[in-house]
Order: sequence, then C-alpha cells, then structure tokens
Amino acid sequence: MTTVINFQHEHERDGWATMFGFCSATHLDIVLQRLELYLKISDSKAAGSGGGGGLFSFRGSKTDTHSDLSRATGLLAYAYVSIYASLDLIVSRMETSILISSVKIARIVKEETGKFLVAKSFGILAQSMNKNHLKTDFVFASRNDLIQEMINYITQETNVKLQPATFNQCINACHALM
Repeated sequence: MTTVINFQHEHERDGWATMFGFCSATHLDIVLQRLELYLKISDSKAAGSGGGGGLFSFRGSKTDTHSDLSRATGLLAYAYVSIYASLDLIVSRMETSILISSVKIARIVKEETGKFLVAKSFGILAQSMNKNHLKTDFVFASRNDLIQEMINYITQETNVKLQPATFNQCINACHALM
C-alpha cells in the first residue's frame, strides 16, 4: 500500500492514513515502526532525487511537492494512529514518538496542500490529547510546540499568504490544542 498511493488525490491520502489508524487499534508498536520506516524511505528517495537532506533536515526542496505531501500524509497517519490506538498505550507513545515527529515534519513542509494536511493532523492530534478522549488528566509537554508551528504557518514571512482553507484549518488546530 505504501508504494501505490497517489499523494495528489485527497481520498487516497485520507484512506492511506486511516488504514494506519485502524491497524494501530491492535498493533500500535508495529504501526509506529512502519510509519517511521516509511518516512525514512520516502525521505531518502527525495534526497536521492535532489530533494531534502533527510527527514529532519531543514534543507528540504521547496519545489518537491510529492515529498511534502508524502511527509504530511505520514503525519496524518500519525494523527489517526493517535485517535484509534488503545488508550492504555497511546499516552506513552505520544510524547516519545508521535508528537516529536509531528513537529519535525511540520517544520519541513513548505507546500500549501502539505500545510493544510499538517494543520488537519494537528487538529486530530488535539482531539486525541483531549482529557475526555484519554480519560486522564495527562498534560502533553509538546502541545505548545504544536501551537507554535501553527502560529508560524499563519505568520509566515513570505509574499505568498496561506489560502483561506489552510488558514482556517490552522486556526481550528490552535483552538483545539488550547
């Protein structure tokens, strides 16, 4: 499934990400390992074709739309994993892998559709961190990092401003994270 997805189609991206979420209900650690491996492989392909210089580098190519969409879709998969995974397990995995990777991916994505997916993912992550969902009062230290990334998207210092849908998604994500 990871090799045949067309990242240009919204329904394929959503379906692919949701698949990881459903699988995480019973196989959380395996799903997290597969996502990490996928993101490393997709990033090494981008690096080989003149793209970024590693998933967590800040030299990503601004014109590599496929790479941005694959990373952002990987983040969306992390978001669905956080919603569908067992509540007993997800709390410990949120801070150690999901939120750290989420912030790093958000910093790399430059393309508009990718930013929309990042904001959508952050909104879903906010739902998964909600006290009512978790049924516990656990406070996530990375929550402020997610909010800061949304603020960075909104206040970006470029000539190209966010499209209204992306701007609204960023505002909704900030609201959900508070």
